[in-house]
Amino acid sequence: MKKKCNGAALRSVRPNGVQTACSEALKGHFMKSLRIYGLLAIPAHWIIAVWHLLLMAKILPAPDNNVNWLAIGLLTLLHCAVLVVCWKLSDRYTGLILCVFLLVALGSGIYEHFLGPGLNNVFRVASGDWTAAFRASVFLLVVVEILGCWFGIRLSRENRETKIKVAY
Repeated sequence: MKKKCNGAALRSVRPNGVQTACSEALKGHFMKSLRIYGLLAIPAHWIIAVWHLLLMAKILPAPDNNVNWLAIGLLTLLHCAVLVVCWKLSDRYTGLILCVFLLVALGSGIYEHFLGPGLNNVFRVASGDWTAAFRASVFLLVVVEILGCWFGIRLSRENRETKIKVAY
């Protein structure tokens, strides 16, 4: 079976494991898009996390219903630092940092909003005008964190595979 890749014929992998130069180009394109999606997970996570913190101030009872601007500032600095570091590093280290960063956020979020006894548990939150938006922000954060971890795992694993041999 032959496919086209920039005008050249793409052959499938040979039994001896040799791949064509065109398949190397396709893999490089896949890695670039995977890296871009992984890097886009960081600002997407920041946007949803800030929205989530603003919603938490609306649903919590009176003593705790302030917007914690220090937390939002630290969250912004942390996301910016991770984004800059991931932008500068190789794919392997970018994947590792992305995975660790979002796994920590996922673990704390799952405990805080699904397992913990607090007032911001999605099963115990008081019903009101902002409850549905709060629950949606929690589930969006979980989805973005899982996708970001998947991108991180894929990025860190790609460079560990055997090198592609070019057949001439």
